[in-house]
Amino acid sequence: METQENKIENKIEWEMFLDESYYDMWSVRPVGDKDFNSPRLFRFDNRNDANNFKVLVEIASCAKSSVSNTLRIALREKIDKLLDCINHLSEIRSKN
Repeated sequence: METQENKIENKIEWEMFLDESYYDMWSVRPVGDKDFNSPRLFRFDNRNDANNFKVLVEIASCAKSSVSNTLRIALREKIDKLLDCINHLSEIRSKN
């Protein structure tokens, strides 16, 4: 049986870096994962998107994070608004 302490020890830490060898794209991956074809390596064309994704994946995976609760709440609100917009656009598209 997995205890709360085991869950804390198994948390994933994520890193963000500029991958100059891959078209100067910003990348997010688990710390220590050096596999170029890793399914947990995510690439973005700008730093802001990479950072937002890193924050999101840290929250979603309950990873160690330096993100404050205030920022988490603000991010959750933005994500909810974005999902509402996506749903609205899907409704519009299905009507056309």
